Amino acid sequence: MATTTPSTAPATTQATSNIDPADIAALCRLTGHDYTADEQVMMADDLAANRDTYVRVLAALIEAERFIRDPKNANAVAKAAAATSRSVDEAKWATTEYVKMDFWPKDNPGLTKENIESIIAAQKRVGGIRPDATPVAYERFADITVFNDAMKLAK
Repeated sequence: MATTTPSTAPATTQATSNIDPADIAALCRLTGHDYTADEQVMMADDLAANRDTYVRVLAALIEAERFIRDPKNANAVAKAAAATSRSVDEAKWATTEYVKMDFWPKDNPGLTKENIESIIAAQKRVGGIRPDATPVAYERFADITVFNDAMKLAK
């Protein structure tokens, strides 16, 4: 499942999902995943065993994206970005630019089937996928139901 969402949300964002930022950090440690890469990547068995947690984490990340996108939160977002060694002014400018270019998907799962299939085709052309190999199907690659369930929780 590849769903892009922002990783710069202030720790004060409270998700309907009732997940604390410390819980997100703990889940990252437990699963070995780094959510700063702006996507959730997991094995199917991990998803089956922890689906509710993954859905709630994604709901919190959706809410964080919405918080970042809202211009009234620009100062709070810029201050939260201080941890990245950016000045408040630089962070505010960068966040505004990212929002303008739709860097983070707004209320959609991000990587579309067409994008993934295009990447697969390119990888086949350049040899990243062996000619005799069958590439993974999008439906196996991305479980959009996680995003759909998270959207139901996100406020």
